[in-house]
Amino acid sequence: MGRQKCVLLLGPELAHSGGRLLREQLRDQLDQQHKEDIAHFHERDNLFLFHNKAAKSEVQRAVSLFYEEVKPDPEVYQKIASLPFALTISTTPDHFLYQAYPRDARAQFAFFNHIGQNDENELDGWERDRPLLYNLCGSFREDASLVLDYDDLFRLLKTAMGTPGLPKKVRRALGEARSFFFLGFDFDKWYTQLLLRLLCEDNTPMQVALSTQYGNKDNQIFLLKQFNIKFIGEGEAFFDELCRRWQEQLNEGAADAEKPDKHLVMRLLKEGKTGRALEVLMKLLTEPEDKDMAVMVSNWYHKWENDTKAGTEDSRNLDTLYNRVVKNINDLATNLPD
Repeated sequence: MGRQKCVLLLGPELAHSGGRLLREQLRDQLDQQHKEDIAHFHERDNLFLFHNKAAKSEVQRAVSLFYEEVKPDPEVYQKIASLPFALTISTTPDHFLYQAYPRDARAQFAFFNHIGQNDENELDGWERDRPLLYNLCGSFREDASLVLDYDDLFRLLKTAMGTPGLPKKVRRALGEARSFFFLGFDFDKWYTQLLLRLLCEDNTPMQVALSTQYGNKDNQIFLLKQFNIKFIGEGEAFFDELCRRWQEQLNEGAADAEKPDKHLVMRLLKEGKTGRALEVLMKLLTEPEDKDMAVMVSNWYHKWENDTKAGTEDSRNLDTLYNRVVKNINDLATNLPD
């Protein structure tokens, strides 16, 4: 993971609330409140059939509101956020993992829209020293991007596999991956196997499935040979051990940490730990005007943090504000003595 060659994929069996699967809670809520809009529900594939477009639009809005209001059990997302996955791909439309990341991690979020335009330039600024959280099946903040019926699923597969397909940087990261971790998937579903083919293409890295379902023994053997997947039934213990070892590595690095100086500020900036870089910088400044400037930069940074979490500001304005913060921290640090 530390070499950023490991990709994490999250499936619909991951999110729970109160110990119960969120997809089951959503299904029950829709059955109670929108039964007249739903002609049929395909239990095996977790997809709907709607009476008409207006009915589908009503359910899309209800699904978006559900994900906006529901609070998942946070533990698994906190564990994932503590690990250095450069790319995480989710097949659900929620933002749970993004919300679990520390503010200083500056995780980048993007999603694929099967029915609209996907901006190829959206990820131009992404580098692999920052985690990218990519929702393959849309976002609850864009109703039409949700994958709720077979039409949506077929369109997703067609557009993601066609031209232009997934963003170039996502495709490159998938192609260069040496290991994939699958968490919360049911491999017995036919479209899950199609997604495997889409994501892996000609790349056949080591793949580990955690806390997943794979149907009968024959299906497990097929998946093992076709996709080189190793199944680990209980993923929680594996993730706990992964977190423990990563923390040990971090602690070893902290023990050898360099003293607080301008070079430490620069390194923290490069690693995307902007808040920490600002803290170190403010302790190093001695000139009153530099201290005043640092306070102003701190205010900009906290505004960027709050607006990013609220999700109410245009992403371009947020990027402009963040770049201003980084530039001023860099300028102030550059003027410090060696």
